[in-house]
Amino acid sequence: MYDQFSNQPALRHILLICLFTCFLLSITHPQTAQATARQQTIPGQEAGHFYLPISARDSGSAPIVQGNAPNPCAEGEFLDLRANLCRKLDRPDLGFDYARFEGWWDKSRVIQSACDEAAFESALAAAQGGGTVRLPACTMEVGRIDIPSQVVIEGAGVGQTILRGGGCVNAAPKRILLVQNQADVVIRNLSMDAGGANCVMLEVERSTNVLIERIEIYNSTEVGMRFKNGVRNITIRYADIYGNGEFHGIGSKECATGATVVNCPPESWSSSYAIYSNRLHNHDDHGFNLHGLNGEVAGNLSYYNHHAGKFFDAQCVWVHHNYFRSVQDWAVFVAPTLNIPERASHDLYFYKNQYVGTPADTFSWGITYTGDNVTLPPERYINIYAMDNEYAGRLKSHDIQLNICPNTAEESSPIDNKQFGAPNICALSTYPSLGGSAQITPLVACPTVLQRSAR
Repeated sequence: MYDQFSNQPALRHILLICLFTCFLLSITHPQTAQATARQQTIPGQEAGHFYLPISARDSGSAPIVQGNAPNPCAEGEFLDLRANLCRKLDRPDLGFDYARFEGWWDKSRVIQSACDEAAFESALAAAQGGGTVRLPACTMEVGRIDIPSQVVIEGAGVGQTILRGGGCVNAAPKRILLVQNQADVVIRNLSMDAGGANCVMLEVERSTNVLIERIEIYNSTEVGMRFKNGVRNITIRYADIYGNGEFHGIGSKECATGATVVNCPPESWSSSYAIYSNRLHNHDDHGFNLHGLNGEVAGNLSYYNHHAGKFFDAQCVWVHHNYFRSVQDWAVFVAPTLNIPERASHDLYFYKNQYVGTPADTFSWGITYTGDNVTLPPERYINIYAMDNEYAGRLKSHDIQLNICPNTAEESSPIDNKQFGAPNICALSTYPSLGGSAQITPLVACPTVLQRSAR
């Protein structure tokens, strides 16, 4: 049988040339075709699998927010990146204080910066106390920028304004953008490239009311960004943090392992944080390393890290609607690092998370009262909840009572020391993130640390 082109040799030759050209392109640029396929399926699911980009810049996938476009969800909501759905935050009282921000920000006071470090510093000096520094679309090498109080820093967008760390050596980490002993700072719409050196591109320390949004941080041998030592009210959202060498995407460890209350006093404990709708991937250790108190971690993708995350010394944290994919042994773990009985973990709520890729002989989620050189009383670990999550590996409770809910994956899991939790806590349909309106209140009083005043 002859095909429809059998009597049309010119058309047949054209078709053959096109097919051969496509074949050559698939050989010489295999990532292009793969990236396009991933982009078409992000962030949905197909055949039970979630297709994830390797990185924001090299996979063909777009930043979470393009340029200076507004956030995809309203204030008080987060973007569930796995479902591509805006949901209400369950603890909107945590993190950045927007009312306080509106009280000091003068939208009409805008300082344009040129594309060099000296101009950036001059613009910050002129804008502090309520103004905005606007950075151009360019690549700027910076060695160290101390950010003052009450200032907004805006780039032209992820991948357009790029701050590249300079002068970093591998002997000790160098902090590039530093918010230290300040209050009321917003950083958004830019990329930060560590240049393959030991740069910590963004660090917040002993500061209050900080918003980090619509940013990209990558290519450090140390860590992407950190907040530590008594930070109050910080929100990190719509960020892509990846490829940061030895440690984590976002770190928040306050004190050395084994520290007591003498050298790790309560004023050094970070409190009230919100981390949502971020992608953290391709780190040698954890996507998250969170030690703070009073937090909400929601709608994030943490994948292709050694471990997805750890919540060491954590108290009063709501962790939900996240995608956790580890590449080796456990995915998410809770353990002590501080020799402070008052910092034993309690009131932790893990629900509606998906754990993928964990080897079956290891565990997706675990908790212990024993860490490196630290053992705390197990009876202090109370109100630990795991509710209606999806698991690839096992659960581990290490003699700590785990609260579960009826008719969930945890009920059928072969784990000791589990019990049904309080009915009001198990009523997930009443949570704002799942369409309800109930105020979720911890069963035990969570530590309260007052906001720091503006510097």
